[in-house]
Amino acid sequence: MKNAGRWRKIIGTVLAMLLCLGLVAPAIAANPPTFSVVSNNPQWGTVEYDSFLDSEGRLTKTAFAAVYDPSDRYVFDRWEVSGDARIVSQNAIRLDGEIRLTMPETGHVEVRAIFREMVNPGRITIGPSNPDWAVAVALDIAWASGPISGWAEAGERIDLYAFTMNSYELREWSVRAGGVTINDPIWEHFDIPYDTLWEYRAWFTMPSPAVDVDIVAVLAERAAQVTPEPPPRNEESTQPDQALFVTINGRQMEFEVPPYLIENRVFVPFRAIFQELGATVNWNPYMQTATGERDEITVTLMIGSNIVFINGVSEEIDVPARIINGRILVPTRVVAESFGAEVTWDAASRTVNITAG
Repeated sequence: MKNAGRWRKIIGTVLAMLLCLGLVAPAIAANPPTFSVVSNNPQWGTVEYDSFLDSEGRLTKTAFAAVYDPSDRYVFDRWEVSGDARIVSQNAIRLDGEIRLTMPETGHVEVRAIFREMVNPGRITIGPSNPDWAVAVALDIAWASGPISGWAEAGERIDLYAFTMNSYELREWSVRAGGVTINDPIWEHFDIPYDTLWEYRAWFTMPSPAVDVDIVAVLAERAAQVTPEPPPRNEESTQPDQALFVTINGRQMEFEVPPYLIENRVFVPFRAIFQELGATVNWNPYMQTATGERDEITVTLMIGSNIVFINGVSEEIDVPARIINGRILVPTRVVAESFGAEVTWDAASRTVNITAG
């Protein structure tokens, strides 16, 4: 107790000296402002916030809100603010929102995220005719690599998206239920490492009253391919007589495309390796990132980047993920070890052996 009292005196003396020298803001001696952000219904959406100083040194808060599950019948509606704060900007975009405000010198500020349940919505389902040919299909309310669904109220405009690699194309948006009209179907393509990504877009308006809508993105093999220059031969693959194999816990994996040997690293299709390791899979065609999540581990690789993110922390890797012949390939060892698996290489049988827990 005597030592604790002595340290309190020392700390108090140091703070007083710093205040006198102007090295510590007087706010230490005042009552600093407090802040909280809450949801009107925590079961419908999540909220969080960040703090920083603006260019003039004022304490600024940015709050974020997001619907928990895009397939649910809930939307983010608006922000409500109590307290003497100055709102710098705010938005509410159906599934999420953001608000930024400057804090007062004292007092409490509460930001409330208001979620609401949709009124008599219709269910929308969209999927590719062949999941193996689509990188992703999407609504502006949700997106995934396979069939997805969401809800929309009468009068809402719903944007449709489909993404393919160079070998496949979208032939049509086929309305199987709901009788909606598909408007302004357009496409464009983007050159990416070793391939071309095609994006197809269209939209429709939810009728009034809202109805259930089922749409299929009808895909087909592209008749006349627009093929970018192939990568150098020594970076593409092994020859057919130099087969590569991958086992997980002793079981040999089967792939739609064979493993590739690139810069002495074995590459496999990202979806297969993630799923075999028990991870859920996500491909973001805009950011060109492949993400796998399992338990409390999230692994993200970007096409062409020598950086892998593990739970948001960046680590440098020898060779980047890439796209070859329309397939997203990732380095086997990097992915497996990121999820805590042990990886060994058997040169005699040209086999990568993965031991996963």
